[in-house]
Amino acid sequence: MEPVIEILNDPEQLAELVAKKFIQVVRLTYNTYKKLNVVLSGGSTPKMLLEKISEPRFRSQVKWDFVNLFWGDERCVLPDDPESNYGMTRETLIKKISIPERNVYRIKGERDPYIECKRYAKQIKHVVSGFRNNLPIFDWIFLGIGSDGHTASLFPGAEALKIRKELCTVTEHPVTSQKRITLTLPVLNNAARVTFLATGNTKSSIVEKILKRVGDFEKYPAAMVKPYAGEIEWYLDRAAASKL
Repeated sequence: MEPVIEILNDPEQLAELVAKKFIQVVRLTYNTYKKLNVVLSGGSTPKMLLEKISEPRFRSQVKWDFVNLFWGDERCVLPDDPESNYGMTRETLIKKISIPERNVYRIKGERDPYIECKRYAKQIKHVVSGFRNNLPIFDWIFLGIGSDGHTASLFPGAEALKIRKELCTVTEHPVTSQKRITLTLPVLNNAARVTFLATGNTKSSIVEKILKRVGDFEKYPAAMVKPYAGEIEWYLDRAAASKL
């Protein structure tokens, strides 16, 4: 499926539009009596979206009982560490909304990563009811993208990109060697909806390569995210889209 590309004037407009779409989708779940299984991302642009959703005018429209929160990846740090993706979400969103604690399924980055991978995979299988190809179907996965083309904690050339059956794996940042826990590529591609968020001039070159399919674009993990049966969309501000 070809990606839907939305270009907004600036990060503020981008966050505003995606927040509105998020609210609409959550409200639609009320009639299904099911919970929306959402996977969140770290990074500056996803943070802006969470800050927008947490504003009173948006958060008050949501019955948060209908939302389950998961994470696409986590650094192996304590939840109070400034680098924790969960910690960022807790401060920008969770503390400001009335979501039940039982609906928040964080990756416990403070634990042994290999043991935590198995625990988190087991938890996902228990909570997410829809499956395809023996993999869970998340309703909506939000992703950021690095200037090197990585997404979640899947980095170019990493062995983790070859995994096909596991839900989670342990990776290392190629520069810092920091260990991370991440959902695997097949899980990302099994989602019903995948949304990339990118802003700023530093993302323009990688966005150009992936969306215009320039050169060896296929080596970038973000380019490998191609949902099997779901939809994929890219929300960009004009700076990130300047080379399209």
